[in-house]
Amino acid sequence: MTDLEIGKIYSGERLPDGSVSIMVTLGEFSEELERIPLNTRQGLNWGSGGEQAADLSLSLLADAFGEGYYADKLARLKYNWEDESYAVTFHQAFKWDVISKLEPLLPWTMTQESILEWVRSERESCEWCGEELKFKIDKNGPVGWLHHDGSHGMRICENEECKHRWTNVEMPCPKCGGFEVTEHMATPLNLPGRRDMPRRVKLR
Repeated sequence: MTDLEIGKIYSGERLPDGSVSIMVTLGEFSEELERIPLNTRQGLNWGSGGEQAADLSLSLLADAFGEGYYADKLARLKYNWEDESYAVTFHQAFKWDVISKLEPLLPWTMTQESILEWVRSERESCEWCGEELKFKIDKNGPVGWLHHDGSHGMRICENEECKHRWTNVEMPCPKCGGFEVTEHMATPLNLPGRRDMPRRVKLR
């Protein structure tokens, strides 16, 4: 993935014939948003929680993340847990939090930075240790879920009187000296009603 071109502006309007136009503008250059028909072939829409709104959410996230190159593959993902895309991860939550709340008949605009800021504001609890996770995005695009100290992984001492947690490769436990240790990656809980797609897919 190349460096993100921060500064895009997304705008949508409903045309007289009832169809919708969604444009991406960067500086003086504008083009139509690339549609990713993951949930439906019926086009894009907003102001509801339906499949067309879900595809608008996915299409906006994919473009904002710089995943547009994989649009055709994303459209064929469905429930293939072997593949992974952060746009797929977040698109249902973004649909409910943002897209469904847009006025159905009115034009709208949003910036790429506002979309990325929404993603950064998302919080999950790690399904392994319960710690709050934050989602990081850097200049190269999405990095992933991290613990509070910025690590992807963590080690937990299994000594009931210790339960020390640390993130480097040091063994044994730096607190009690025990070797009974569990390792895990920062993996968010899949909250019912918020994430009804795979959490993360890896694009090949």
